[in-house]
Amino acid sequence: MALGWRLIRIDGTSMEPVLRHGDYAVAWDCGARRMPTRGDIVLVDHPRFGRVVKAVAARTPDGEWLLRGLSATSTPGNDLGPVSGDRVVARLVWRIGPEGGVERLPRRRPDLPASPA
Repeated sequence: MALGWRLIRIDGTSMEPVLRHGDYAVAWDCGARRMPTRGDIVLVDHPRFGRVVKAVAARTPDGEWLLRGLSATSTPGNDLGPVSGDRVVARLVWRIGPEGGVERLPRRRPDLPASPA
C-alpha cells in the first residue's frame, strides 16, 4: 500500500479475540516518529518466528520491545524474548473481518499486563 500503509492477512489464533484467523488488518509503517506504545498491536519481523503479529507488552531499559499474544494458544512472551526496535515493522490500526465489517483496533489496552506472559 502507498504512503506507509499496508494490508496484511491474519494467519493464526494468537491474537484472538481482537484479531481472528482470516481477518485482514490495515497497518501503518513504524519509524522513529511512529514508535508503538504498550498495548499496541504490531507486525514484527521476528528473528526466530518470522513475520508475526503481537501486542507490545513493555519496552526494556535497553530500548527493546517485549511482545505477547492475546490468547492462550499464543507463543509465551518469554519464548518470544525481547526484539529490537528496528524489527517492529508496522502498527495495526484497522481490522477488516471476513464479513466485511471494519473496526479500529484498540491502543494502549489497560487490561494488558505490563510483563509478558
